[in-house]
Amino acid sequence: AARRRTGGEQRVMALALGVPPPREGRAVASRCASARRRLRRRAAVTGAAGQAGERAAAREAAKGELREALKAAGGDTSDDRVAAALRALAPLCPSGGAADAALMCGDGVEGAVWSMLSKPDFPDLLDVDDAGRCIFSLGRLSFGRFAPVATRCAVDAIDNPVGAPCGRAFGYDFIVRFEVLDGPAAGARGLMRTFGEAEMPEEAAQAETSGPDELPVSGRVAVKFTGGGMRLDRSDASFDSDAEVELSERWRSAFGADAVAADRAAARWHKKVLSKVFGWLLGVNDQVSESVSDEFTQSYTLARSPKGFFDVLYVDETMRVTRGNAGTVVVVER
Repeated sequence: AARRRTGGEQRVMALALGVPPPREGRAVASRCASARRRLRRRAAVTGAAGQAGERAAAREAAKGELREALKAAGGDTSDDRVAAALRALAPLCPSGGAADAALMCGDGVEGAVWSMLSKPDFPDLLDVDDAGRCIFSLGRLSFGRFAPVATRCAVDAIDNPVGAPCGRAFGYDFIVRFEVLDGPAAGARGLMRTFGEAEMPEEAAQAETSGPDELPVSGRVAVKFTGGGMRLDRSDASFDSDAEVELSERWRSAFGADAVAADRAAARWHKKVLSKVFGWLLGVNDQVSESVSDEFTQSYTLARSPKGFFDVLYVDETMRVTRGNAGTVVVVER
């Protein structure tokens, strides 16, 4: 049919399809067919880009809904609205069904620092102050490792520094910043760091769903914690040298060797036995420093650290949602 068309008709068809007009008398069937294929490919690419844009917009909307739900629930991930927001967000995970090291750890060689949006999940919450901070005893905040265990502390923030991956393994620490509410160091800010190691899953070991709500899982990550330490937090210090010396003395009086020894001596006998058994099972090595200039005032290492895991329910460049092996859902962002 194209061969029967006049030269003028051929030129009109070529221009309509976006190809250069042929020379007089030359058939344009093959050129027109090529142009039609290019148009179809362009339409497919445009359609895919549109779908990707819609999916990204849906993710941002779902993340915004989760933030609002967490704010309304005081960070409680067991709240019904939070649970509904999680169910809407989890299927939108962009990693394609696999825990992604670049998303988990960031793109830089230093890894990434995630900040917790959900509320702290330490045992035996004592109170919530007017600023919305959760209050725990130091013993509960440190799982019994730091003393005096009855010292009340308000949690200011929890960060999760994640190291750059080395193969499938990467560093997985937690930093708790808190204010001391009673004792000689009342009003001082402290920092508690727990050192951890995590390992990305092999593809064959991935779980498909997690928890009673059967949320889709993007990967199960093995994790273990190897030790920790506590010290005076000077990151936002704005006091002169005399005030700094006075604060350091109060901190040492509250958490130095004498305070630790007195607290452990006053513990009931069954707690002493449990502490010794726990220490023997995990190979705990406790240390107390008398110098506030040292990295930590109190610290410990675990020679036989317990192993656990967390399921990645959602992760992208700015938000991560996980469920630990104890069932606790944690929401962080960066």
